[in-house]
Amino acid sequence: SPTEHGSDDAAPVVGFVMTAVDEDGSFWIGGLVIDIAEQRKGYGRATIRNLIDQGRSAGHRIVRLSIAPANDAARTLYFDLGFIETTERDGDEIVAELRVS
Repeated sequence: SPTEHGSDDAAPVVGFVMTAVDEDGSFWIGGLVIDIAEQRKGYGRATIRNLIDQGRSAGHRIVRLSIAPANDAARTLYFDLGFIETTERDGDEIVAELRVS
């Protein structure tokens, strides 16, 4: 969920992500963007791990996301975290899912 900071000493924003719950109860992670200057510093991995935990804590058993086929860095990250490719597509993007308990 979005957080607003009103003070000058707030942490800088390094990225953006959205979440949603699908009709089937799956927890979706979408639109993860990390500022190019902040990439390769672990923010994406930490964000996805945190969102997996949030989905699990909320009782969701499946976490899904979609990946642009040409985005090798994202594919590597998500597959390293345990996501598996499904046969489902979201437009041109690959849908991957992680079963959580």
